[in-house]
Amino acid sequence: MRGEHDCRPATTQISEFSLLDPAPLLQRYFPFWLAVLIQQLLILLIPVVRILYPVLRALPEVYYGAMERRLLALYSELKVLEGEADRAAEVDRGVLVDRIDELGERANRLRVPVRLAQSLYHLRGHIVFVRDRLAGTVKRDRPIDPENARA
Repeated sequence: MRGEHDCRPATTQISEFSLLDPAPLLQRYFPFWLAVLIQQLLILLIPVVRILYPVLRALPEVYYGAMERRLLALYSELKVLEGEADRAAEVDRGVLVDRIDELGERANRLRVPVRLAQSLYHLRGHIVFVRDRLAGTVKRDRPIDPENARA
C-alpha cells in the first residue's frame, strides 16, 4: 500500500502524541492553574528528594554517634574519678563518693538506643564497682589481669 496517506484528521494524530505528555493528563482531572502548579511542584520535588534521601538515611547514625560520645564522656569522667580515688586521702574519699553518685545518677537518666543499652549497663556496673572500692568494700591492690581472672 505504497503511496497511501493517513486519512485520519490531524486532531486525532495530535491527540495520540499528547498522551506522552503528562500535562494534559493532569489537565483532564484538575483545572489548568492547579495542573500547572502540580507539574511545577513535581519538577521541584525531584531534586529535593534526591538531596533529602541520603540526609535522612544518615540521621540515625549521627544520633547513634552522639549517644556513644555521651557514654564515652561518662566513662572518661569515671576514669578520672578512679584516678583521683587512688591518690586521695581518707578525707577526700567522701567527696569522691558524692561525685561518683552524681555520675551514677547522670548515667541512670541517660536514654540510649537499644544498640547501646549493653554499654550503658556496663557503665552502671563499673560505677558501682568504683563506688564500692572507694567505700572500702572492694579492695584492688593491682589491676585485674583478664588472662588470670576466673569466670
